[in-house]
Amino acid sequence: MSAKNISIEFKKGYIDSAVSEETLEVRRHIDNLVVSSSSSLSNVSAESNNTKLLLKPTIEEVLFDARADIKVLTSTLSMHLDDAFRKSLFEQVDLIHDPDDWDETDSPINSDAFKSFIRWYILSSPGVKPGYGLSSTGNIIAMWFDNKDKLLIEFFPYDKARWLVSKVVDDEFERASGTTKISRLFDVLAPYSPNDFFWQKE
Repeated sequence: MSAKNISIEFKKGYIDSAVSEETLEVRRHIDNLVVSSSSSLSNVSAESNNTKLLLKPTIEEVLFDARADIKVLTSTLSMHLDDAFRKSLFEQVDLIHDPDDWDETDSPINSDAFKSFIRWYILSSPGVKPGYGLSSTGNIIAMWFDNKDKLLIEFFPYDKARWLVSKVVDDEFERASGTTKISRLFDVLAPYSPNDFFWQKE
């Protein structure tokens, strides 16, 4: 068994052993979260018949509400997340919801997909913080880079994920992808040395 495989098994074993009563309590906490989305709709009187009409929220209001929901959800789990992670996450959530760069055909971040990501992050605790993107349907995408190698994980609602890895082997790019449950991400990524992405090399 190579040193790299030993490292992978060590990390996987560490994560498996971390599923303690405290971890289960975190999961129950996330599962029971009910984030009340702030409503941006307002009523106006129709001059013709005095009927109340609902105004369609502006893009700015929709994006503000999406950012606020994610920050509220994350803040309820602040005891499990370090300050540097929360600061980086909030900055990038703001960045990917910038109204000036927003495509109206896209969807803002999906809070259920974000719950899948934050659940995986707390249970896995990768040492290297990811970059973030957003799919057109609002799923959060976490990204790690190691020189020319890259790993992208798109998180879906209800603990599902799609992954794509690209690595340089013998001066050639090798790519692989798949879908799985977040609980099996380390298992399916094991052949691609996930430690190279998730933890700093010594």
